[in-house]
Amino acid sequence: MKPGWMGGAVAIVVTACAAPESTTGDVERGRQVFVSRDQGHCVICHSAPGVKESGNVGPALVGVGSRLSPAEIRVRVEDITRVNPDAVMPAFHKVEGLQRVVKGQAGKPLLSTVQVDDVVAYLSSLK
Repeated sequence: MKPGWMGGAVAIVVTACAAPESTTGDVERGRQVFVSRDQGHCVICHSAPGVKESGNVGPALVGVGSRLSPAEIRVRVEDITRVNPDAVMPAFHKVEGLQRVVKGQAGKPLLSTVQVDDVVAYLSSLK
């Protein structure tokens, strides 16, 4: 085996398994989910540019698209505890291992895959 070969193979595998940097979501639909108090509930805790009556419990999301890649944003939306185990934000796309789930919601994510894509697109647009 040539020196350095294994490092190159590892780099290829890591690159191939990495989450995509782009998103296929719709920015405007993502904004609607973000501001909706019936869907994402994001605005209850987070503020964003041009959003009125927003909360300040969670971090402000001004410029989040400049600080985090779409893949990094997606991880936080889907299940923030993968990044911060002490976070109080709900996992919007996780269905396993949840406790005290409302009857009829067991096994169902808070947001659909399309809604997550849309929220990621919206947050990624906040540069």
